[in-house]
Amino acid sequence: VLVSNTSGVIVGMTISFLLNSRWSFNQSFTRNRLIKFLVVNVFTIALNDLIVVTLTDAIGLQLNISKAVAIIVCFVFNFLLYKLWVFAGDDKVKVKKYKKDSVKLRKK
Repeated sequence: VLVSNTSGVIVGMTISFLLNSRWSFNQSFTRNRLIKFLVVNVFTIALNDLIVVTLTDAIGLQLNISKAVAIIVCFVFNFLLYKLWVFAGDDKVKVKKYKKDSVKLRKK
């Protein structure tokens, strides 16, 4: 179970990095961004666990409610760190945007 769970997390994080790089933040792939991305995700996993344990054990909320709160908090946390740190453009490398050939229309 642990091997399949770990494999799923690795595949999910890889897909997340690729899609966030190209689609969400329009940035190229760099080693620096990948390292930052991994740091954010490891920290987020720890934060998620901390929130769930704290809300469930210390406060006494139901497990599913604690998980829902943790998911929302970690989603916002991840997005902000991705936007402000991981994909902030500090590498000064952007994905090339292709411009459509502009065609001037003439009146006949």
